[in-house]
Amino acid sequence: MKKIKLKWLVIGTVAYIGGTILASSVLTIGVMLLFPEIPPSELSTTAPTNTLFRVAEAIIGFSVALSVARWVGMKTHQNHGHTLWAFAAVLTVYGFISIYLHDPNLLSLTAFGKICAPWVVALFAQKWVMSTHR
Repeated sequence: MKKIKLKWLVIGTVAYIGGTILASSVLTIGVMLLFPEIPPSELSTTAPTNTLFRVAEAIIGFSVALSVARWVGMKTHQNHGHTLWAFAAVLTVYGFISIYLHDPNLLSLTAFGKICAPWVVALFAQKWVMSTHR
């Protein structure tokens, strides 16, 4: 824990959660405007919009995680990525909590993505930070 910058880990986690909530809210409002005939309570279960939500939520989560991971990596590049990998671990725990609360079917592809994606994001962010600090 000595090399992990706890301040940037907490800021990154809060930024990720806030960013995904904001982007998901904008997505929901946009879908409500595009499909006014569908009641808001049925948006995530009705045929044309449930696929849109699944794909868009995955894209939002990955892009916000990559942006925040790069930012955390840029702020903590002197500690050789320790904080960045801790951020991936926090996102993995967040993924497990999300699966437990929203999708108890642990064998789904979405669940696998929620567990593995933070490590791919951290790897991409680490390479991105290393390429800009040469």
